[in-house]
Amino acid sequence: MILWYSARNITLVPCWFKFSLRAIFFVLVGHLKKGVGLMRVSMQDWTNEDALVLLSGWARSGLTFEQIAGNMGISRNTLQNWRKKSREIHEALRVSKEIADCHVENAMFKSAIGFYYKEQVVTNKGEVVWVEKYEKPNTTAQIFYLKNRKPSVWTDRREIKHEAKIENVEYIAEWGKNE
Repeated sequence: MILWYSARNITLVPCWFKFSLRAIFFVLVGHLKKGVGLMRVSMQDWTNEDALVLLSGWARSGLTFEQIAGNMGISRNTLQNWRKKSREIHEALRVSKEIADCHVENAMFKSAIGFYYKEQVVTNKGEVVWVEKYEKPNTTAQIFYLKNRKPSVWTDRREIKHEAKIENVEYIAEWGKNE
């Protein structure tokens, strides 16, 4: 067995003939300079339980599909194709993004309306006690929420249509000439 390194991962590869360390070094340097990895990543590598948990974590963290594909060592188009072919990959990415979006929406809503929370504080005597505190409503979160939920009512830009009919244009033109 030999330790084979690529830009994407490190793996042990069976080897039927001996390499010198110098030959391995030149192969590695040559491939890394070209940006070509020695290993191909297959869809099966990403459909096991551990890999799906990793994909879910990346999606929950808010990474884009392009960033997730980069972490996987594939292109964005390949990831899209794998999502179409593999129900497991599709669900891991979809559900995780929806859960993350819901958490952010809930946090923003709580921030907009204000909320109570408990916090540990140290007293003058050195004791640790729980104290209930109130976080006042965040005006910026309220504005953001209303602009997105009711854009027809809460918008910064108003379009006002004004129509006017101009009469006696000839009289106005002549009036300027007489002076």
